[in-house]
Amino acid sequence: DDNHMLFCSLGNVMYLSDISNKKIVWSIDIKAPQAEFNSTFADFVLSKDKKLAVVADESGDIKIVDVKSKTIIDVLSGENLDKVFKVDIKQNKLITAGQDRRCVVYNLQNKSSYYFTTDFLIYAAALSPNGRYGAYRNDEQNNVIFFDTNSKQKLFRLTQNLMTMSSMTFTSNNEIF
Repeated sequence: DDNHMLFCSLGNVMYLSDISNKKIVWSIDIKAPQAEFNSTFADFVLSKDKKLAVVADESGDIKIVDVKSKTIIDVLSGENLDKVFKVDIKQNKLITAGQDRRCVVYNLQNKSSYYFTTDFLIYAAALSPNGRYGAYRNDEQNNVIFFDTNSKQKLFRLTQNLMTMSSMTFTSNNEIF
């Protein structure tokens, strides 16, 4: 908000800073309870209501942090087997883009998940604002698969992306940039 900034270090420590008072309010190590050390930070996203932060790192585990209580409330593991490059959360759904060539979709409401695999690293993935659609970079040619998160049906293949895609975002439920 106007007075606070949430950020993570490469050492996978999350901080909440009070901007006006120029001080750290709290910090926590972002590691799974059974982990012996912190994995290198990769990405994080804050939920729209700013209550949850979702953190991805080289472990493949996804940590969900309650920002108010500064605690890790859930660790999603076993789906991504290696570094997760990108993560997004919308409407109780979460998507990952992984070095293991997996795009994982989690439904946080019913605790289910599924994944798509590719023949190349998945550098980017995103969810539409309503959580109904997802997209992920599919191959070395930077083609993007656009799919329905409920039915898992692949709807479109977006082609002719000339640059290596490391990020994408939905600007509306039907538009992706």
